Amino acid sequence: PRDILGKFCEKIGIIFSEEMLSWPRGARDTDGNWGKYWYKNVMNSTGFNEYKPKTVDVPERYEELYLECYSLYEKLHKLRIR
Repeated sequence: PRDILGKFCEKIGIIFSEEMLSWPRGARDTDGNWGKYWYKNVMNSTGFNEYKPKTVDVPERYEELYLECYSLYEKLHKLRIR
């Protein structure tokens, strides 16, 4: 995360800080009313975890939607920060 976050900060014009890579466990005032539902994993973390790819079976009824979304994902993926 350090390299990519550093490049991201550079692209948006802010200064990278090592403090961006870790945070205290727990809720924050800025989480809002839905924070306890939306941010459960974040509240229990203190930093970034290693990415673990997973396989998902898409039900047949969603296959067309999945393919449409995946083609958009591929376009965005080509523009990712490296």
